[in-house]
Amino acid sequence: MNDGCDLQEYDKLKCVSFFILLSLDVFSSLVDDLDFPNSYHPMIQTISREFLETALPSIGISLPGVSVEANYYDEAKFLSAWDNAFRRLREIGCEEVICHWLQQTIYAQTLRFRVNERAWGSMVYDWAMGSTMHPSLALDTQKIHHMHVEILRLQIKSIRMLEFELPRMIQNSSVDDWQNYLLATRSGGVFLYTQIRLNYAIRLWKSFFQILSMDEILVFEKWANEVIYETMEYGYDIENRFSLEKLAKDLQTPVF
Repeated sequence: MNDGCDLQEYDKLKCVSFFILLSLDVFSSLVDDLDFPNSYHPMIQTISREFLETALPSIGISLPGVSVEANYYDEAKFLSAWDNAFRRLREIGCEEVICHWLQQTIYAQTLRFRVNERAWGSMVYDWAMGSTMHPSLALDTQKIHHMHVEILRLQIKSIRMLEFELPRMIQNSSVDDWQNYLLATRSGGVFLYTQIRLNYAIRLWKSFFQILSMDEILVFEKWANEVIYETMEYGYDIENRFSLEKLAKDLQTPVF
């Protein structure tokens, strides 16, 4: 891996939002929900904050006590802050961990509209709850039961985290000016919510793909599309439908 994490400059700019997450006091309590490796080091938060203190003004984002024009961009200053942050992460043995997590999180963002596809999300939850309007599915009953269990397990865990635990964690976190800035002005709490919700959706689909073979995925996809087409009131374009087969292949990428 190249020094400084081998990402294109555009992706490095996108990573600023993820460094905001790393700078939050609550991050260390959310490593599992954010799919971060268990090797969290307490210096990560300090390094991330110091990166942002230089990087944000360099891309036209003001900080408390530091005002810049919105269209300001100092590429050299931003890249220097990036390289310095990864040099320090390398010194504490966390460069590869952070780089992989950033790459994984960037990739997860590219999947967000598919894994959160509204019609499919509603259908699988109703199916797991035993909706009588869904016809029988020609798959092994034990596998169907396993899928139902995973849907409900992850649904309960997601609701508990997003509706109860996360708001409590944020409310009880540090109230210094920096944390207030990240949570209020930079929408750190909102980004935490959306990223955790995305991660749980990805976990659900990955659990399906571990239970089913590719042939069974195709059977499930055909059945589900027919159910959605027949039952959704707002219409469903079956010709340009969400592709479960493609998502299964996309989630096999080494970054996951």
